Amino acid sequence: MIRSPLTNILLKIFVNGFYRVHAGFLTLLFGTVICYCFFIIPLNQTHLSPQDRILENLIFTLTLLSSPLVMALVFLIWLFYTFKSWQYIARQLRAESHQFLFYSVTAFSKARQFQSWFVIQLVILLPAIGYALMTITVGLIFEYYWVPVIAVIYLIALALLSAWIYVRLTNELPKEVKGHTLLLRFTGSWKKPFFSLFFYHIADRLKIMYSVTKTLSLLMLVCLSYFFNDVTGLRSAAIIMLIVSMTHVMLVYQSQVFEDTFLSFARNFAYSRIRLYINFIILYSLLLLPEGIILLTYFPPFVAAGLFLFTLSILVLCRCLLYRPGITLRDYLWWITILFTGYFILVLFNQWSWLGFFNLLISYFVFHRNYYETGNSML
Repeated sequence: MIRSPLTNILLKIFVNGFYRVHAGFLTLLFGTVICYCFFIIPLNQTHLSPQDRILENLIFTLTLLSSPLVMALVFLIWLFYTFKSWQYIARQLRAESHQFLFYSVTAFSKARQFQSWFVIQLVILLPAIGYALMTITVGLIFEYYWVPVIAVIYLIALALLSAWIYVRLTNELPKEVKGHTLLLRFTGSWKKPFFSLFFYHIADRLKIMYSVTKTLSLLMLVCLSYFFNDVTGLRSAAIIMLIVSMTHVMLVYQSQVFEDTFLSFARNFAYSRIRLYINFIILYSLLLLPEGIILLTYFPPFVAAGLFLFTLSILVLCRCLLYRPGITLRDYLWWITILFTGYFILVLFNQWSWLGFFNLLISYFVFHRNYYETGNSML
């Protein structure tokens, strides 16, 4: 199976290119972990025995073996890495230079295709597999057995799912054609309010970004169960909701790109600025709806509403900042960094409860002043 002609061709086309394109990402992601696990030197190590030094080097791996939360975080990183491979291979399959694969690959049976794609994904997952093997070794030494088994099953499941996706990609019509047809089939007769148009754009072109954003956001909300304890718990909850808002900033940026690309004519509509601003509030309220529901399971309605308003107001403010004339993505990220630092300091002093209304006031002022200004397109 490994030496089959199909596998060899796919290895040369996709695996080599994937590692070449993502060399920097892989070095940062897995190189940092390896350096931490094997080469970090504890401070004041003179009082540590050799056995204790080894334990310090393996603390991250041991935490993975003993903490479900850390295990979920590592699994999330592996899932994100797999998403990157899906995105890369799907993009390469659409390239004109690789169109011949739709004819040559489909000459093999689907079972043979599945086997070859399974091998391809295993090779792509080699960095994660290497870390999983290290986890298995440490787990056997320190008598942690279940997590290594779960890690192996998880990686095999990712490889199987990836192989299934690749087989579908190479045996069906391009995804864009089918996606548009399916989306129009169910929503063609629906009324589409102005604020809802970005959700259709997410369903069409930003599914992976939305999925990763929501996964990170919901993972942060899981931490609430560990920190909810009166005032300290509310301060910790506000910090977590601040991080949740930061996970959505690229979706906010994409909403502005969507408006500049497809809705530039909308500024000629007879919509008042207050109506457009309310559309933003509705849009991001719906975008944060899953987080709002989870907040209600942790806090009384009044407290949950305050935390939700705090998060919502940050997104609305970030959106309105994108209307500043001449702003670029680099400027936007710089503003995000400044806002995050300032909000974090205020939350540490438990001064977050009034920020929701303050952010909405400032954001409307920025929006009202800059909406019709020339040169405020992101394109």
